[in-house]
Amino acid sequence: MTASQSAAQRLIVVGAGPKGLAIAAKAQVLRSVCADVPEVLLVDHQGIAENWTGRFGYTDGRQQLATSPMKDIGFPYNSTCWRDNNKVNVEMIQYSWHAFLTQRTGPKLSAFAEWVDRGFPSPSLKEWAKYLQWVFKSLDTQIDQRKVTRIHVRDRQWRIKVEDLRDSRNAEWLTGAGVVITGPGTPLRLQGYDDNSLRFANAENFWKRWPRMQTAIRRSSMQTEIAVIGDGGAAASVVTTLLSTSDRCRVTVITPSGVMLTRGESYDENRHYSNPRDWPQINSLGRERFLRHTTLSVVSRAVKKILDQQVNLSIICGQVDRLELKDADDKVWIHYKIDPPAGRTANYEEFDFVVVAIGFDAMWWAKNGILTREAARLIRGSVSPNRITAKALGQLIEKDLSIHIAANGVTLPLHLPMMSSTQGPGFPGLGCLGLLSDRILKPYCD
Repeated sequence: MTASQSAAQRLIVVGAGPKGLAIAAKAQVLRSVCADVPEVLLVDHQGIAENWTGRFGYTDGRQQLATSPMKDIGFPYNSTCWRDNNKVNVEMIQYSWHAFLTQRTGPKLSAFAEWVDRGFPSPSLKEWAKYLQWVFKSLDTQIDQRKVTRIHVRDRQWRIKVEDLRDSRNAEWLTGAGVVITGPGTPLRLQGYDDNSLRFANAENFWKRWPRMQTAIRRSSMQTEIAVIGDGGAAASVVTTLLSTSDRCRVTVITPSGVMLTRGESYDENRHYSNPRDWPQINSLGRERFLRHTTLSVVSRAVKKILDQQVNLSIICGQVDRLELKDADDKVWIHYKIDPPAGRTANYEEFDFVVVAIGFDAMWWAKNGILTREAARLIRGSVSPNRITAKALGQLIEKDLSIHIAANGVTLPLHLPMMSSTQGPGFPGLGCLGLLSDRILKPYCD
């Protein structure tokens, strides 16, 4: 028995952002063309698309969306696996970015006309969140606003424990035939990072700590030195915020490459995101180079133009080893190494504040006791060499963006789109949400 033979059961999606909404919207459309479609239940204790609003960190909502908003929850509108693909593609348009804008009218022009006349600008992240929330209001999908605290396997089903953070008595075990893990994950850390010190911040909590940091900057009689460790989109967002809201600080970016590279955005690169048909033909080294050029450790052209104009910004080359808070002078030392031709050398720099923006941990669900022993045992049994690591799981991702867990004669899918770059470069991000929803839902509807 497989998940495809349990078609009418529940699919639990952890996270109510773009991926979860893409799956929920596609499931609603499919009910008109497919007899058996699973119930899609979104689970997110923060609510719909709240990571994009700025209310809970990750952003203040003012940054521009790094991709075109036309890559919305239905993009690329090219389903090929359903009985009536054309009907699915057409009906998904009702949840598109264009449809969202046409619903909003002003005293002179519709929001859609205004957007077109202004040259199709990327919206702010807060505006993107409004679009996603509009999609949810258009659906029949339910959301459980409790926090996922345990993931278990029992009675040939996934069991997800959810708890109300305000009332621990309000807890429940949800059951489902499949589970989808979404969301950015927790910030990656460096040795010496102290979450209790105002001198430190990361790409999640910086946006909440920034007002207090600004107060300290204004009170200082000296120019404030701030280091940002990282070279991707999260680091760039922090840097642009620092330099656009304060002229009394100098920002130093520390990155292994010594430069903030511009993202490749040509047709030949974009087409692999929209349609990964040719992706399997590229060897692992080629895929790694492609991803580094288009999504990892790169920034958008629009952001790069802003950074290039900043006179208070410098970039140094180095691999950070550890951080050290010097209580005596209230400074943070950053210990890093560089690899010049003459040999590796150790260095350190001193700063008033340090922001660590080196990425997020997509394996958050496998840590901090969230997996029960039984769930961890079953997952380890599906992974070689018997360890639950991002690399090992990524190599096992199948076409439906899942690893298949064998449990008492049943195959239970654990969908991990954030780790599915082996199937296509667009699945971890916003590159092909419509295709992502097809891949995940198809096994439940056969």
